[in-house]
Order: sequence, then structure tokens, then C-alpha cells
Amino acid sequence: MIYEVRTYDIKPRSLAEVEKRFGEMYEKRKKYSELAAFWHTEIGPLNQILHVWGYKDLEERARIRAAAVKDKAWPPAIGEFIVKQQSDIYIPLAISPPLKPGKMGPYFEMRTYTYAYADESGDTGYEFDAGSSRYFVLGILFPEKPEQKKLS
Repeated sequence: MIYEVRTYDIKPRSLAEVEKRFGEMYEKRKKYSELAAFWHTEIGPLNQILHVWGYKDLEERARIRAAAVKDKAWPPAIGEFIVKQQSDIYIPLAISPPLKPGKMGPYFEMRTYTYAYADESGDTGYEFDAGSSRYFVLGILFPEKPEQKKLS
């Protein structure tokens, strides 16, 4: 299982229209795959929406996205409001329970961490860059291919 976390920075005062258009297109899009989560920020970086899609693997993601675009079921017409977009693929820890439909929240906390670890020789001069890791109430998800860099 993988999760695609898409973060959009949007223009101020556009949230209501963005959510409206997203919701209208989602009615067509959900026949291809269900949305795992959708949030907008209230504290921290404002004017952001985040949506999370679960897929079996990258091949399923590519197939579903291509079919939805071909059938004009996706994406929603929100390009005029997007200032910045980021898409990350996450692999959940084995102990993370799967995302399931339900009433959760209304608050979630997303965090970013950088971890230090020792290599096989015990050298602790390496850093695990998890700069885009996000903490969910349901568990911790990590980037698929973290970068390693030697600390000076």
C-alpha cells in the first residue's frame, strides 16, 4: 500500500471555491478510487489543502489517474487558484493501521522530522532526511526513498 499526499498552496480567500469545485469533480472521480483524506489548514501554513489517495502501488496509481483524466473525471478546475503544488508518495510503517472511512478530527497534526542514525560501523555522522514526513493520527508515514547525507 502507498499513499499519495498532495499539498496545494492556494490563493487567499479561494478556499470555499476550491473545495466546492473539488467536491463536484470528486463525485465523478470516486468511481476510480476513493479519497482517503481531505483537509485544509487553519493553523500553521494557511491557504493550504491536502488530499490523500491510497493505492496498491505506483502502477495502480498511474493506471487510475490516466483513466480518470481520459474520462474527464479529474482533475478539478482549480488551477487558477493554485500557487504551489507538492505531491509526495508515502509507504506506511508495518504497524500503521490502514486508513478507513470514519468520522475523525476535527483536528489533525502534521509534523516534519529529521532523524540521525548510525550506519553499520556505528558512525553516527549520517542524517536521515525525512523533511516531508508527516504525522497522522493513524500512524507515521515515511517517504519512499529518503536521502542520506554526511553531517559535517
